[in-house]
Amino acid sequence: MKTGKLLDLLFYFLLIGAPRGSKRSAISKTKQQTTEPINKDIFYDYFFEYLSRLGILVVIFYAITEMMTKFYFDYYKIIYIVFALIIGGSLHTLVYFLHSEVFHRKIKLIYQITRVAVYSVLPGFFSVAVLIVYREINQIDIFSDNIPYFIYAISYFIFLLLGLISIFRTNHTRANH
Repeated sequence: MKTGKLLDLLFYFLLIGAPRGSKRSAISKTKQQTTEPINKDIFYDYFFEYLSRLGILVVIFYAITEMMTKFYFDYYKIIYIVFALIIGGSLHTLVYFLHSEVFHRKIKLIYQITRVAVYSVLPGFFSVAVLIVYREINQIDIFSDNIPYFIYAISYFIFLLLGLISIFRTNHTRANH
């Protein structure tokens, strides 16, 4: 399996990747032209796909909790990762659905900004993981100060800013051609 497909699969199960309901929706639109503003079957496809992905995410983190024990799960504050992924994934799925099915791609910029905001969640966790390893090696209490939260916030906003610059630069380039 190629690295890109593996990352897509990982992002999909972490709720960060885009839902696959759009592929079914394209088939559905070609089979039947409906006068309804939103095809209820497509909405249910997105909704049940989201619930399935959410269930898989919960199972993944439950398994992690069992492997780490509840003490370490709480000690490393893994629940914050779970909440960030659920909130980000819910927002991404909702905006993706609105972008693809309701407004028929008229809110592309809003979707792009949402996608970048959700994708920026992950690099912060890796930054904090490096700090945690450093503090564990040097036997420093991990959350004795607010530095892990500060590092996460800085990392998140750096990646958010880079993503926004990329969006506006790409859109500006396309507008000039």
